[in-house]
Amino acid sequence: MNEEHKPAVELGLVSVLFRAGVATLFLVTAFNKFSGGLTSITNIFSYILAQTGLPQSLVTQVEKILPYTELGMGVWLITGIKLRWAWFFSGILMVTLCFGLLMAEDYARVADNFHYLLIIAAGLFFSRYDRFHL
Repeated sequence: MNEEHKPAVELGLVSVLFRAGVATLFLVTAFNKFSGGLTSITNIFSYILAQTGLPQSLVTQVEKILPYTELGMGVWLITGIKLRWAWFFSGILMVTLCFGLLMAEDYARVADNFHYLLIIAAGLFFSRYDRFHL
């Protein structure tokens, strides 16, 4: 292997590791929501967001689409199709989740999600070197 291309390959592998980690996060959280049943999701969201002042209709729509969105984002990141867009929309999803948690004043979870947001930003940066995708 040409020594000039070696750093690019290594940075591509960093991107693959970020993809695998964040995709796993999305897939496991989606699986947990599906395995508990959609009723349990409703109970969780209602409990967390009860004091936010957000309209119940908005909370209901989010709780219905979130597991499917997380599942889709996980699969999208694993396949790597339009990878930069996958990272971008993963970031949008994470910012949206952070907003809801801020409204619920759940600052510990917001802090956790901001860590994930930083990983997503790094994944977006390193995606330019990623050649391991469909």
